[in-house]
Amino acid sequence: MTETETLAIEWHCEKLCRLFANYGDQHDFKALCALFAEDGSLYRPSVPEVEIKGRETIYQAFLKRPPLLIRHLASNCVIEVVSATEATGFSLLSFLAAPQSDAPLPLLAGPLQIGEFSDRYVKTAEGWKFQERKGRMTLKTG
Repeated sequence: MTETETLAIEWHCEKLCRLFANYGDQHDFKALCALFAEDGSLYRPSVPEVEIKGRETIYQAFLKRPPLLIRHLASNCVIEVVSATEATGFSLLSFLAAPQSDAPLPLLAGPLQIGEFSDRYVKTAEGWKFQERKGRMTLKTG
């Protein structure tokens, strides 16, 4: 693989991390689930021992999430290219959440929480996707 090919894979996989955060914040769960391979798995940071497998199952799990105003910051994303069709990665996810409200600006958010993801990526006919996204919580203020 050339350096350009390696950099392209890293970029595509890093973008998946950012899109995951953005789509979750926008409640665009269909788009979020499309980031996964058809048989991909998600382990949420809040319940890291529970595997949610398959796009439709992941979608149904997100529909059960309580209505929140939430903002995620994806950072420290490092991708390791394994081959032309596989990669692994690690990233941090910081977030604040508040109950959904009609107020122009929420007055009270919960504590700042920080989690991390260990990811496996795969190149599919649709492009690069999460094959497995394993999260866990690491820090919480308050």
